[in-house]
Amino acid sequence: MSNDAVQTLTEARRKVGASTRGLGRLVPPSGPSVAAGPVPMTPDGLADILAALLTQLKTTTTTLALAFKPPLSPAAIKPYADKLEDQVARAVSCVLALAGAAPPNAGRSALVDAWRGGVTGIGEAAEAFLAVLEDAAKSGSVKREGRETDQSPYLAHTGLVHAAIDRFATSLPRTEGEAVAKAWEGQKGTMRDAWDEFKELLEDDSEEDDADFDGDVGLDDEFGILEASMGKLSPSERKRAEAAKSVLGLHQVLHASLPRFLPLLVLSPEESYSDLVAAGGALVSALDDAVASLHPGQDSGEINAEVEALNARGRALASAFATRLERAGGEPQTRAVAESFVSRWEAKLVQEVAKWEETRVSLADLGDALA
Repeated sequence: MSNDAVQTLTEARRKVGASTRGLGRLVPPSGPSVAAGPVPMTPDGLADILAALLTQLKTTTTTLALAFKPPLSPAAIKPYADKLEDQVARAVSCVLALAGAAPPNAGRSALVDAWRGGVTGIGEAAEAFLAVLEDAAKSGSVKREGRETDQSPYLAHTGLVHAAIDRFATSLPRTEGEAVAKAWEGQKGTMRDAWDEFKELLEDDSEEDDADFDGDVGLDDEFGILEASMGKLSPSERKRAEAAKSVLGLHQVLHASLPRFLPLLVLSPEESYSDLVAAGGALVSALDDAVASLHPGQDSGEINAEVEALNARGRALASAFATRLERAGGEPQTRAVAESFVSRWEAKLVQEVAKWEETRVSLADLGDALA
């Protein structure tokens, strides 16, 4: 064990952690004015500087991992440990510079949020990587090159740092609109999962469920056993779920369709999209809750409440979009397409909600008659 090597890694880890945690003190603006507040314009060249730093940081991490071999030499690892700490600190400075460019009475910036989240994830991965190197140096378990080294934890953590960098760098947003689109993509993943869950719920499995397994079962099999134990939809439950399908589907269509109109929503000077992003997130959560209420063992009162909440969230998102569209103006022909889409969606929702209410009342009357 080299005490100098351990000290070098300890200091680098602490500095990386301190830099990363500094972003946690970057509290986003809040309050009623946030939705209409101005957002920072990216200082010239700042995004290019950040992108270059991320590339350098990836190289530095790799070089440090390769230098970490016996006999462990402080002189061999210190330049790269220092460089890694410096590059993380400079990436943090880029985020702070962007946030510092915000005008007075600023609104919440999706771009600042995206940069802060990306750099924080990279910093945390780098800190964990340095901690693994530090532990290996303390215990004297530094491995030589070869088969054992390929399985060593510090090389595995090198990959985790690379993955964190790639997730952020490959789609590094440079404008507020790009950051909003990236945030929307994250919401779409959750929305898609909820919709897929709902479609699977309605699938008619013609095969008998068999919960008796001999031997080992995989994780998917275990989930299958769990789902089988929850039972299947009764005829009335299936009818209720099928009646809700069109309503739920409309909200999925609304959320999935709005990103193509985002270029129409740019204001000059640019303002926060926080109301729109929040409305999108609320709709995703409401759809997830509505799908959960439609599983076997349904409670009609709960389902009605969740569907009503979902409809309210959908209308709120459509309203937030229409309000922003009206303020932004945009190219007349494309704007007309967007306005028509929202208008037709709202009309279709009225129709489908009426059908849902009719089926809901019919099922309630049937339940009363059979009681």
